[in-house]
Amino acid sequence: MTKRILDEETRKALLGYVPFSSDCSIPFTPDEFNQVKDESLRPVFSVRSMTQAEHAQIKHNSAGYAGATPDKIKQIGDANLAVIRDCVIGWKNLFDAGSGEEIEFIPAASGGCDEKLFKIIPDWLTVKILDFIRTISGLSAPEELSTK
Repeated sequence: MTKRILDEETRKALLGYVPFSSDCSIPFTPDEFNQVKDESLRPVFSVRSMTQAEHAQIKHNSAGYAGATPDKIKQIGDANLAVIRDCVIGWKNLFDAGSGEEIEFIPAASGGCDEKLFKIIPDWLTVKILDFIRTISGLSAPEELSTK
């Protein structure tokens, strides 16, 4: 039997519906950057899906939301964000609009993105990255995926 490999278009169409190995990565550019005419200036993030252990950690963390104080909610959010940060394994073309300089990716010693560096990413962009990682990790409901 011949080994079959998906073409890129089919691969994108199946994201979230089929497994995605946490040993693989995929480039991700939020749609909001499509307005940047020069493609060489569009940020491209390299991300991987969550492992089963990371998925279990997110579920465990999130179970504490019921009746939580605002401080506890922030702690849970920070813990979940640390899991997402570990899934960001690189980027290119990310610039500081203030200085005009490119922001070089710095890996954390344990893998993923350096914590201090990850905190400079605007909240809206962090949410886009989180949503994409949720999708490739199979954590989005099929109903959400079909609205693409």
